[in-house]
Amino acid sequence: MEFILKALAQAPLVAVLAYMWYQTRKDFVSEIKRLQERIAEKDGQLREFADVFDRLSLSLELIKDRLR
Repeated sequence: MEFILKALAQAPLVAVLAYMWYQTRKDFVSEIKRLQERIAEKDGQLREFADVFDRLSLSLELIKDRLR
């Protein structure tokens, strides 16, 4: 902590760069979180689609058997 305080006191550029790094990191973390949530949502939709498709396939098989 003392090193950080000395660096900030001695070099304002370090403070600016640290602030820019922090803001960029914060933006990237929030973007990663948003993308992970979207991936989870899409995975749920894909599971739901697979379930519906399996039921449709089963229904079509039953219809095909009844038509014979």
